[in-house]
Amino acid sequence: MTLLKEYELSQEMHNYYGHLTWEIASILIGGSIAGLALVISSHPQPRAIVSIFAIAVIGTASTFWFYMRRYRKITQVHLDRCREIETFLGMRQHTNVNEAKIPWPTGWGLSQSLCIGLIIFGIVIAIYYLPICICKFN
Repeated sequence: MTLLKEYELSQEMHNYYGHLTWEIASILIGGSIAGLALVISSHPQPRAIVSIFAIAVIGTASTFWFYMRRYRKITQVHLDRCREIETFLGMRQHTNVNEAKIPWPTGWGLSQSLCIGLIIFGIVIAIYYLPICICKFN
């Protein structure tokens, strides 16, 4: 395999994991918030189903957060390889990105923040509805 072909494949995999993370995050976060709103609005009186659904959202968001961390490390490996090849071939596309002043938060940081926000939101909803449910069973 030539270095240019390896460079192309590393770049494609770097982009693949970046796009995959954003696609899953947009579906997960939007769907979870919409699902919580639907469950809450369909049950005017607080019920255990709201807490159960909120706990499911917390579990899903937590699992995705761990996958996202893994994907970030994988993309970093591909990006590092692209930079190695650029150094060898005299190219500078990814190397120049290091010199840019990238504003905070980055895409990965924003995805993680949204995921953590969803986890916190799910915890708040679960706790808010849980005491009412426990009182009804006593």
